[in-house]
Amino acid sequence: MTLEKFIRPIIKDTGLSKKEVLELMNARKEELKGLISDKAALFMLGRELCVDMPNFKENSITKNTEKTDNLNVKIDSSWSSPDLSKNKSNLINNLSTELKNKHSDNLIALFGIGSYFNDSLPSNWIKNDLDLILIMKSIDNIPKEDWDNRFRIKKFNGQKYSTGYNTIEAYENSANFNKVSPGTNYEWSLICLKHPKNSKLLYGKDIRSQIPADITLSFDYGDILSRGFYHLERSLQEGKAFSGKIRYSKAIFKIAFYMCIFFDNSFRHTSLVKIGEKLRQLNQQGKVDIQILEFFEEAMIYRMTRLYKSNFSTLRKKTIYCMFSLLIKGKLHKKMNLKELVKYLSIYFGGFPYLIRKAKKTSLNKTLPEN
Repeated sequence: MTLEKFIRPIIKDTGLSKKEVLELMNARKEELKGLISDKAALFMLGRELCVDMPNFKENSITKNTEKTDNLNVKIDSSWSSPDLSKNKSNLINNLSTELKNKHSDNLIALFGIGSYFNDSLPSNWIKNDLDLILIMKSIDNIPKEDWDNRFRIKKFNGQKYSTGYNTIEAYENSANFNKVSPGTNYEWSLICLKHPKNSKLLYGKDIRSQIPADITLSFDYGDILSRGFYHLERSLQEGKAFSGKIRYSKAIFKIAFYMCIFFDNSFRHTSLVKIGEKLRQLNQQGKVDIQILEFFEEAMIYRMTRLYKSNFSTLRKKTIYCMFSLLIKGKLHKKMNLKELVKYLSIYFGGFPYLIRKAKKTSLNKTLPEN
């Protein structure tokens, strides 16, 4: 599909000139450091302006509203309102104060991690995840209710958030860490906290110099990849609802991080912009297939528009086939035959039954299906 087919609907519905459309397209690309294509940038622009845009690989028109969890969500530009930044700041300050008051002298430091605290993302980025890390003097002095519910999503003034408790000593090695935070990946957690580019100190003492350097970090690639598969599994369970689509985007971001550290053991970023830049570099080096970049672009667009530019079911299906195929062909951390793949999918998080069924039904040596 030519670029003109994306430009014409915008001109027709808005009265903008072609020059103005192209300038806005380039602005969208620049905002994302060139991580999206011209067509993707035009698709996003059309969504923002409530223009019915052509689908990428179909002749149909994708409407500017989409049914999401029984709600009609219309994409507009209100997400980028300056008031949102003020509200975000107030929310963080109030939540930090509540946590300080609750844990008192036992709280050494409070850090924010993840996209919620990433200022390099566009202003219209959908930030659903507010993840906090509390560094404590003693795990034993954490209130029992808070400790027992540490893995549950909580709410504060309508905002969902999660808390992780740790000590400085827990970061000394993976064995210590897993005692305090079972089920959390040590390497990713260390990278997040160690580097100011990956986390934000919200309160207390900056303890980064007191935790180990990550220069010689040895990654558990199987565990890290499984976290992408976990969200793919949950996406399949939740179908085409909003939650299933969010889960898919999370899966892509986890898989993309895995790709970055697998092909470059020195990679130490958790920012999605940096991950996208690294993926592009790896693609140019012939290490990462162009399809992975396309999946990443789809997830990035979804987080800004709540819509995928391709048919979602087909996209998810292709992603699963692609990942299975890469493992079967030995292009990732371990070459697996079908039996080994099913075993791998059975080990982590109690197993992935939906993915296992798809693996058993798939002839992985064939070309990926188009539909």
